[in-house]
Amino acid sequence: MDLKCKKLNCVYNKKYSCKRKNIVISSKDECHSYQECKEYRKGQDQDSSLTMFEAAPSFEPFRHSKTVDIQCHDKDCLFNCHKVCQANGITISHGKHAICLTEVKK
Repeated sequence: MDLKCKKLNCVYNKKYSCKRKNIVISSKDECHSYQECKEYRKGQDQDSSLTMFEAAPSFEPFRHSKTVDIQCHDKDCLFNCHKVCQANGITISHGKHAICLTEVKK
């Protein structure tokens, strides 16, 4: 399960990779597991001078885990099977709200 998250200020985020073992996605595709980190964590911020020249940001290596539990309450999502996400991985957005970008309507 590949868990990519663009919310760098989440306590479970480590360089775009979610380290939480259980994730809950609401019926409006919001990640209810998101928790804002109030303190600065070195290495979490990306060097904007790198992205200025289209260099890739620093990512945490892929974490293969079959034990991640992703609950999905979006009944219209193609990957939702009895409130369990069946996708090979999910990506969470970096906007105002933590939104699941992997959602595909049936």
